[in-house]
Amino acid sequence: MPATFVIRAGERLSPSSVSSPAFLAVQLTVVSADGRPHRGLLRAPKAYSLSVASGGRASVLVPGLRAGRYGLEIDGARRGTLIIGAAPGP
Repeated sequence: MPATFVIRAGERLSPSSVSSPAFLAVQLTVVSADGRPHRGLLRAPKAYSLSVASGGRASVLVPGLRAGRYGLEIDGARRGTLIIGAAPGP
């Protein structure tokens, strides 16, 4: 299940949240659309980190998670949420 977040100017994420059913693997992708490099961190029971190059993208496969809301930090600040246990979509 894909979950893509795009970093815009001011480190805003678009969309700010993405939903997925519980227990399905999620391909988490973070894209730098503001021309700067970034560090991403998904706060799940196990943390998943991403290094996003300037103007690039980074992905990590997150195994199926229990229902819940998992914060996505960009450069140390929570900017988005991966919502598990809901219908898929932004």
